[in-house]
Amino acid sequence: MGQRLINALTHVTPVVIDFEYTTPTGAPFEPIEVAVQTLHVRNRRLERAARWEALMRPPTHAELTPFDIGQTGITPDMLADQPYPVRSWPSWTATSPPGPTCSSPTTPQPKPG
Repeated sequence: MGQRLINALTHVTPVVIDFEYTTPTGAPFEPIEVAVQTLHVRNRRLERAARWEALMRPPTHAELTPFDIGQTGITPDMLADQPYPVRSWPSWTATSPPGPTCSSPTTPQPKPG
């Protein structure tokens, strides 16, 4: 990695957010994973400082395809006991202090249409 980039990142904490989705035919993508990593400079090298991830069970209309499994390495067994993704945030989140807010409903989502 270039020294100028390392110098520029010395006093900041880059955050990388990664989303994985299913790809149901004829329907919008559905989330199955969110992962977050923070990075920092140590000994003039960029290193991972922290990592967090959460898996989410897709709705029944958006089951994993062989393509999804091949791209992500995530299998149906890994998602079977996971919560469904949050569809909307409660109104109190707009005034809450920053911090972890990772909750999901445990009841199945209704089928569209």
